[in-house]
Amino acid sequence: MPSQTTTSVPPPPVVTPKPKVPLPPTEDGSNIRACSDGVCEVLVVGQASITFTRNVGLATMTITVAPDGVDFGGVSPSGTVVNAREQRPDQGGPSTINKMTIAVVAIDGTSAVIRLGKA
Repeated sequence: MPSQTTTSVPPPPVVTPKPKVPLPPTEDGSNIRACSDGVCEVLVVGQASITFTRNVGLATMTITVAPDGVDFGGVSPSGTVVNAREQRPDQGGPSTINKMTIAVVAIDGTSAVIRLGKA
């Protein structure tokens, strides 16, 4: 009878999922209309569009949230297209488009807290 050898195979490592941290509360909730004057802090889920009522150097802005960052695309009153792509909370501070600052406060998948302010 041949001898049997047994090889011990270690079990696969246990991967503990990172606990989901809720997004922080916002000053304006998810009311994207609060951004029409260029000053707000809102929750954006997926995509949102803003038409500005105050001169912030943009007529409109579209915000698109993806896991790799938030894209801001705007059109100035003269028709010039401007973009700030893949903005993240850890990029070292807000970006500026014309007369407005844009910042991603927090992001989770396709939801993000964004803050717009005067430049």
